[in-house]
Amino acid sequence: MSITWPYKVIDDFFTEDIYAELSKWNGTECDPKLVIRHEHIVKGGQVIRADVLDEKFVAKVHKLYHPRMMQWLEEMIPEKVKQVYTSHLCITIFGMDLKKRIHKDFPSKLLTVLTYMHPEQDNGTVLYNNRFMDGEYQVKWKQNRALVYPNVEDSWHSYKCKGEQPRYTVHYSLQSNADNTRARRPTIGSLIPKS
Repeated sequence: MSITWPYKVIDDFFTEDIYAELSKWNGTECDPKLVIRHEHIVKGGQVIRADVLDEKFVAKVHKLYHPRMMQWLEEMIPEKVKQVYTSHLCITIFGMDLKKRIHKDFPSKLLTVLTYMHPEQDNGTVLYNNRFMDGEYQVKWKQNRALVYPNVEDSWHSYKCKGEQPRYTVHYSLQSNADNTRARRPTIGSLIPKS
């Protein structure tokens, strides 16, 4: 059985210079039981929040990749294009002793580009057709490989560290202004230590 919802896998997603800059935040000193997120937000072409990255760099990433993301959103779920409110560039360092059970993204996330950064080898992201884990398919880990997927009814997924080093990814998402506190999508499980 194959995955029934749309997604793309793109190798060498970031240009060499952008990949090199983002690679500086590899999280090798991360506590194995923690998740660290550094979020950067762009609204109307203006950087409104910059955490650890320089605003000019965030603006450069936005200028290069935002048009492509809008195109993918148009291809995958065109009815959501007018809902785009902000774009979020998030560096995520996932402790090596953790796993994220099957879940869906918050309603505000319309499209996500998840790019594998470090380490050189790790577990990829597992996609499912539904919350019962039918159609399981793993997008294999490869540095600078991007998984592009929309937030649709059945876009269930999970991931975990291989356990040797923290799992460092960059999430770049298009988001609406939906209120995530009142309209959370159903989630099975949560962030838990690996057993």
